[in-house]
Amino acid sequence: MSAPFRERAERIAGDAVRWLVPLVPVALVTVSGVADVFCSLVAIVTLLRAALARDWSWFERPWFIVLLLLWAYLMIRSGFAMQPGRSLGEAFVWLRYPVFAIAVSHVLNLPADRERFVKVIAGCVLFLSVDAIVQYLIGYDIAAQPEQDDLRLTGPFGRPRVGITIAWLFLPPLLALVERRRWPWAIAVGGTAILAILLSRERTSLVTLGIDALALLLVAPLWRRQIAIAAAACAAVLLLVAVARPALYQRQVGSTVQVVAKLDQSPYGVIWSRGLAIAEAHPVAGLGMRTYRVVCPDPAFGPLAEPHGYPRCSTHPHNYYLEWLIAGGIPAVAAFVVAMGLLLRDLLMYGDRRSLLFAGLVATVLMRLWPLAPTTSFFHNWSAIPLFLMIGWALSWLPQRRSPVEQNPAPRVQSA
Repeated sequence: MSAPFRERAERIAGDAVRWLVPLVPVALVTVSGVADVFCSLVAIVTLLRAALARDWSWFERPWFIVLLLLWAYLMIRSGFAMQPGRSLGEAFVWLRYPVFAIAVSHVLNLPADRERFVKVIAGCVLFLSVDAIVQYLIGYDIAAQPEQDDLRLTGPFGRPRVGITIAWLFLPPLLALVERRRWPWAIAVGGTAILAILLSRERTSLVTLGIDALALLLVAPLWRRQIAIAAAACAAVLLLVAVARPALYQRQVGSTVQVVAKLDQSPYGVIWSRGLAIAEAHPVAGLGMRTYRVVCPDPAFGPLAEPHGYPRCSTHPHNYYLEWLIAGGIPAVAAFVVAMGLLLRDLLMYGDRRSLLFAGLVATVLMRLWPLAPTTSFFHNWSAIPLFLMIGWALSWLPQRRSPVEQNPAPRVQSA
């Protein structure tokens, strides 16, 4: 291949990734299957671009290397799974997520690109939030999607996951707008997002707001006073709204307290305990990916109809770390923990923690990695894409030359 042709192909590939990355969150809040296609295309084109440039330095970050080793291990493990074909297919395509994060980090490495991306994510959050609020008020969302029978909101999705999707996306654009003193837009994005999360009746999405606040206090020490005041104000408003709507209060506060008080007898507690039993039976190498749902009904792990009436099996174990443990045993969960630890080390040491936007990105990643929360499957595109999108966005702040950012005693308000 001639040098001019290779350079032209590399430039075309770079332009394609630059256009595709902003389309991923737009598709995610409308048609998540299309988002998966865009994410996969970004990963494929990014690998192609690296091959054309004969430059793989993008992928030399320690956290990515550990995830690459984890991926290779899962590929090998899948060959010995109960359903090798399905397990191998799931393991093979999983690599697209960390590659996607690397691609995002390079697309958003300029302030102007991050500025545009803030607008894209803010628009996505506003769309989801308004759609959920409309569905709560009239029983149907903008696309005539009705509420679920249990009154949880679906928004534009076929399942009740609009609240958690908003929770995964809203904090960085909100803090970016606050940092730029664009108060009307900040109030619109933050106010509608928090209200939609409350009205969604998704308990996990509401709990994430508290985890966000704690993570921000840790990540952004220069802003702790403002964060504490904002968190207290949000908590007071949420409490007033919930008290004014007793059914909402019971769902979001009362039932959450009951679940925490009797976790072992709650739906999630039952699923977790059976998942742990499966992991204990196969601790060394797990069972392979997409095998949990096949093995869980085995009578060896307990009767399907237990006294409390909750099903002990689901499509996934509802916890990232337990899911890794079942899929690949101790090596898999250990590799994932090490990779995320190395990632957070890089972000906290080399990122600009004076910026509220960067702090919001790191706080969102920390919230997603909280080990004691009930979670969606780590291998589903609509769950994995928002996490690796935030990881890539946060990585875009890291300087090319790695040296810890000098702490400035004064907050930087107008950062990009």
